[in-house]
Amino acid sequence: MYLRCIYMINKIKVLAADVDMTLSSKGSPLPEITIQALKELHKRNVKIGLATGREITEAEKTKGMFWTLGFEFDFIIGMNGGMIYDRNLNKSFTMDMLSVKEMKEILTFLMPIIEENKVSVNVEGNQLHNVMNINNHLLDMSKRRNIPLIDKTGDIDGFCEKPVYKFLFRTDPETTQLIRDQVKEQYKGKYQTIETFPGTIELMYSGFSKGRGLEMYCEWNQIHLENTIAFGDNENDSSLLLTSGWGVCLKDGNPNTKALADDITDYDCLDGGVGHYIFDHILNNKDVEF
Repeated sequence: MYLRCIYMINKIKVLAADVDMTLSSKGSPLPEITIQALKELHKRNVKIGLATGREITEAEKTKGMFWTLGFEFDFIIGMNGGMIYDRNLNKSFTMDMLSVKEMKEILTFLMPIIEENKVSVNVEGNQLHNVMNINNHLLDMSKRRNIPLIDKTGDIDGFCEKPVYKFLFRTDPETTQLIRDQVKEQYKGKYQTIETFPGTIELMYSGFSKGRGLEMYCEWNQIHLENTIAFGDNENDSSLLLTSGWGVCLKDGNPNTKALADDITDYDCLDGGVGHYIFDHILNNKDVEF
């Protein structure tokens, strides 16, 4: 892995980074070294963007000020590539939502697994806050993001009030794999399931990924992908790392994501792994141009 660093891209125009457990732990401030590193790249006119699984809201659009960077991010890839926002071009893309009919069909199909294993279910999109099987992870998410929870356990019709972008299932690894296998067999590629955290998978339309989001942003701005660098930590970041000119996984990231990355940080998320990497391998590397 370290031998590959010799061949790091020598011109960087774009940096894209996952948020939770890459730039910062969930809901936490940015490590100071990461703040300073991003500020230095911003001074060098590198376009800096977020690549998240979340819906793009005003909270995401103002993340730079929340993190005291002194500037806002140039772009955001949201919904695991299903949404893109380009601040400078004032241009956006948004995927279609799952229809109420599709939502009910999916939940009806998966309900035996959900009920037997007490799988926690929630959605993103349309400000819908219905949930099933509330657990500590959902309560923590509710508190962290100031989102109310409306318990609709077992009530498929009540749960599926409005179209949404995706389902989130929280349970043990064995059950998440069972859900993934069942969805793959039943729907033949119409939907994809993506692991975003250990024990959490998301279900959404196929055809979208963070990597494709980065491609679209670069197409809009006529930037070569070879001049991009990306940071991530989990399965939903894998396409981002593979698509970018140089993909870096966090030290404490998913083993499978580490295996496909071009490099791995020396520090984990809490210790400012992204910031250290930017200083050690980019800003202090005389062979890298901007």
